[in-house]
Amino acid sequence: MVNDFVTFSGAATLGGTITANVLNQEYQVTEIVNGSTYKVSARTVSTIESITVSGGISATAVNANSSDTGNGGSSVVGAYQIGSGLNSSVQGGVGWGAGLWGGTTDSALVGQLNEALDASETTITLDSTTGIVANDVILVDSELIKVGGISSNDLTGCTRGHLGTTAATHADNSVVLLAVGNAASPNDFVGWGEAINTDSISAASTLRIWTQDNFGEDLLFNIRGGGIFYWDESSGTGARAINATALGSASNVPTVALQVLVSDIDQHVIAFGTNPIGSSNIDPLFIRFSDQESVVDWRPSTTNTAGDLRLGSGSKIVTAVNQTADSSLHRCISPRDAVHWPTVYLWHQHDIREYNYPKSNLCSCC
Repeated sequence: MVNDFVTFSGAATLGGTITANVLNQEYQVTEIVNGSTYKVSARTVSTIESITVSGGISATAVNANSSDTGNGGSSVVGAYQIGSGLNSSVQGGVGWGAGLWGGTTDSALVGQLNEALDASETTITLDSTTGIVANDVILVDSELIKVGGISSNDLTGCTRGHLGTTAATHADNSVVLLAVGNAASPNDFVGWGEAINTDSISAASTLRIWTQDNFGEDLLFNIRGGGIFYWDESSGTGARAINATALGSASNVPTVALQVLVSDIDQHVIAFGTNPIGSSNIDPLFIRFSDQESVVDWRPSTTNTAGDLRLGSGSKIVTAVNQTADSSLHRCISPRDAVHWPTVYLWHQHDIREYNYPKSNLCSCC
């Protein structure tokens, strides 16, 4: 995608100003040409961090000359950075307090002031009041104003600083948005403490979920429904994590999982909701674990402790937790009488065990 980052290595000089050093560094994608081609802008040798400024990248361009030909050779490798989440704002409905700060007005009715306002005026003149009625709410800059009535192109009896916003001065021709009262209610203002309009919730608003665990001084992490990645502490903070399938001596490392964790004592890497060996498809009830103290060896054999198992009930693994010594799990059952909240003792064991909730599973590991 545009603005994604890619780091090239193994490229050969093009023969002129576009040298191997210019090519073999990190770039930000500037344009997508088609399904297999994109563009970057060649620059002097520099790290992304050193040329990042407020609002984007500030780089010194390197322009090709007549001596630059070819494509960098057949050994070019492009390593792509995985974004930490969505590349756009979330409209809400995906978790507690996940609305936008200060609210949003998507596709709301738009107008403008026909006068400059001070902070106390309660009669406000617009270019047009069409589509606005009494008790609607308008947004001017960051101030919400409740409309008392309509007289020609005037809003009368207005309540300034509505819903805790601050009454302020506004310049003539300032944009006016209809925050409450649009013909289509999903276009109304959505802010903190107000319910999200269900029409604005879509698959695109699903937040990315990560799990991570320490493997000694190193770090393992997994994007739910994605690959398992490994960061080597000895490489320093300037190095990025890489997919565990690309590590040296990797053997049948899972390509997709719902969660990853490392067992506390014996250092097995455990993948929950993962692909079986020989398949690239995720099985949401399948569990695989690596050889002891190994990130790369996942093929079960008589000479290692790698293995797998599948839960016998439920539809997916919701989460897994490392059980510590002298710990226990209790389930709180929703009461029928709305008075008593009984709890059910589930386990105090040292093993992998499943607990069947409706169409889901909770796993305990140690």
